Amino acid sequence: MLTVSSNTAASIILLGWRAGAVGGYSGTDPALNGPGLARLVAHHEARYVVLGGAYSSRGGNKATKAVIRACHYIPSQFWLGAPRYSIYSLALYDCAGDVRRLASA
Repeated sequence: MLTVSSNTAASIILLGWRAGAVGGYSGTDPALNGPGLARLVAHHEARYVVLGGAYSSRGGNKATKAVIRACHYIPSQFWLGAPRYSIYSLALYDCAGDVRRLASA
């Protein structure tokens, strides 16, 4: 699972899941873009991306913009269950099967 920033990924890692950040510590690191994320998805190294969380208000990077354009949004009731209140609003996207769209985004 990928998140916008490493601060958001940290909570997921502490739960024992594999996670990383598409935008580094602050969520804006330009190291990853749509084609780069598409390669990770094609090689089964990434599938789900969580947008929102710490530093998401900074706008993200090209990878986060590609996720919004190319990946399938999963409504929160399917993965969070009952509505929950949090400081950060989170949105889950499934990028499996969207490699071409990611690569061109």
